[in-house]
Amino acid sequence: MCEGVVQHIFNYEGRARLEAFCRRSPLMAFDYDGTLAPIVDDPHQARMRTATQEALTALTALAAVARIAVISGRARSDLKKFLPACISYAIGNHGLEGLPGGQQELDRAAAVCEQWKTVLKPKLSQEPGLVLEDKTYSLTLHYRQATQTDQAAQTILAALEGLAPPPRVVMGKCVVNLLVGATPHKGAALLELMRMDGSEAAVFFGDDDNDEDAFELPAAQVLSIRVGFSAHSAAAFYLRDQSEIDRCLLMMTAFKTPV
Repeated sequence: MCEGVVQHIFNYEGRARLEAFCRRSPLMAFDYDGTLAPIVDDPHQARMRTATQEALTALTALAAVARIAVISGRARSDLKKFLPACISYAIGNHGLEGLPGGQQELDRAAAVCEQWKTVLKPKLSQEPGLVLEDKTYSLTLHYRQATQTDQAAQTILAALEGLAPPPRVVMGKCVVNLLVGATPHKGAALLELMRMDGSEAAVFFGDDDNDEDAFELPAAQVLSIRVGFSAHSAAAFYLRDQSEIDRCLLMMTAFKTPV
C-alpha cells in the first residue's frame, strides 16, 4: 500500500473526479460487506438497506451507464443471495470465483484449503468466539465474537505457522482471510471484468485491506474510494462511513442523468 493525501469524495476535487469518471461510462464495482451493506455480527444478516438497493437500481436504469460488479470475499453462492437483479457481475472469494475459465486454479485452491482445514480445526476448535468459515476456495477465521479480540487475532496468527503451502494472509475487520498465494485477487478480477465489459475506466468502492489490490490500480484507469478513512490506504478518496454510500450512488446517478 502507498501513503498519500486521501480526500473526502464529497469535497470539490472528489466530486469533480467522480463526475469525470462517470462521463466515461465506467464499470461500477463494489465490495459487499462494509461497503454496500453495513457490517453486522451475523454475516447471514448482512443485507443492503432498501435505500441502497433503490439507488443501485436507479443508477443502472440509465442507458449510458456501464454495468455494475460486486467483488467480495464471500463465496459466490453466498454473495448472490444478497444481490438485487441489477448486478451484472458477482465475483466471490476475493476475485477468484466467478470469472470465465480458471478451473484449474479453483481446483488447486480447493485442495489447498482442505489441507489447511485439517491442520487448523484441531488447533482452533476449542477457542471460544473463533469461527472457521470454509468458502471452498479460501478460508476466513472470524473472531468478532471473542471476548478479547486482540488476543484472538494473535491466537489465529500463531496457528497459521507451518501451514503448507503458506497462505496469503489478509487481515480484515475481526477476520483473518487465508488465500492461496498465486490465485487472482480483487485487482486482477477488476481488470478482467473491465476487459470483458469493454470498459476503459472503473470506479471501485471497498472498505478493508483486502480491497487494496484494487485501490492500487492506476489512477487514470480506476477511481478508488475507500469506506472509512485510512491514511495508509492506496485509495484516492474516502467516505466517512458506510452510510454515505447511498449519497454517493445518488450523486453518480445525477452525474449520469442527461440534462
